[in-house]
Amino acid sequence: MYYKLTLRLLARLAPSICFMALCSQVAHGDDAADPNALMPSRAGYTTTSLDPSGTSLPASYQGIDPSVTFINLVHKFETAKGEFETTQQYNDRLAKANKTPVIGDLMVDEDYEFKIDPSCVRTVYDADKKEMTVKLTFVYSKAVFSWGDPDNNTLLLQQTETGKQVYTATNGFGAEFQVAKATDNDVSLSVLNMKDFHFKMGFADDVVGDTTGFIVPMDVDAAKSAKANIAVLAICHLAQKDGHYIASHHENTTPTTSSPFDLDITDAYINAKLDQVWVYDSATGQVYCRAEPRSKK
Repeated sequence: MYYKLTLRLLARLAPSICFMALCSQVAHGDDAADPNALMPSRAGYTTTSLDPSGTSLPASYQGIDPSVTFINLVHKFETAKGEFETTQQYNDRLAKANKTPVIGDLMVDEDYEFKIDPSCVRTVYDADKKEMTVKLTFVYSKAVFSWGDPDNNTLLLQQTETGKQVYTATNGFGAEFQVAKATDNDVSLSVLNMKDFHFKMGFADDVVGDTTGFIVPMDVDAAKSAKANIAVLAICHLAQKDGHYIASHHENTTPTTSSPFDLDITDAYINAKLDQVWVYDSATGQVYCRAEPRSKK
């Protein structure tokens, strides 16, 4: 079941690659599933770590490609042992995966920088105080943590909605109703060390999940031009939970007259520990503020 779900995620997150071949490699551990034969990053993303002590970023900085990172982690570390592969060969393959890059030049133990999806970043400006409050939304993982776990916090990195349409359905009583149909594919960062940070958590009534706020001093003119470009960057290192760098969850919703939604939802998770969180201007690269673990305060 785990590998069937993994194959579904690969097929959705990387539509440009040959899935018949890749799915066979992932499911059966074929020799062709070489750790060096990885998917390249898409245009617009970086493939090298930044300087965590820096004060600015390149203009239009997008961070590392989360979808390709997930796919390559699956390809390197989640490939099943092949039928004609000995246990020693399988262990050697995993050991080799630790010594080769995951994406670009990045090794599995280096820093990764992921831009948080804009839907999880909200800004509110106070002209009297000349302060921009940046709220970051955390959501619950349905695959990495148990429900109710206080450490259950993930950050949405990338959201792709396709196949949007409306159709007419009929219930058991013959009543017709309109149904909204869509396929939603998300990639999120599962934060394994939330307790290391001084995030002020609190439920927001207009979003799903918990939020933490960053206060950025900013005059009115600067706020007007910066508001639309404010972004949040998660600087982290990959970490295993229960022996895995990734996790996944898939569900379908059945439309009813009271909830007329036909949704096919796939969630992919990259497990990591946060090192820093930066608030920055995605257009200019200016870094406004950053959060670090308690031990570095």
